[in-house]
Amino acid sequence: MLKNILPSNCLWTSLRSVEGFSCDQTIEQLIALFPPGEDEDMDDNILPSSVPESIREMVPYPKAMEALGNMIW
Repeated sequence: MLKNILPSNCLWTSLRSVEGFSCDQTIEQLIALFPPGEDEDMDDNILPSSVPESIREMVPYPKAMEALGNMIW
């Protein structure tokens, strides 16, 4: 028998497929929120150095980026 992960008094609303950002959309939003400097070369990096390091480390993990995108949305 499975136990409930959430308590019964917890309100839960799942997102529809049109809500939130995909991994690629999240990256676009982060670039808009943290624009690269004028002298920054973006060829080697997906995100500019102006994005916090902890977020740049999440790029290889699409589900983590989607979760962040849902919070930004």
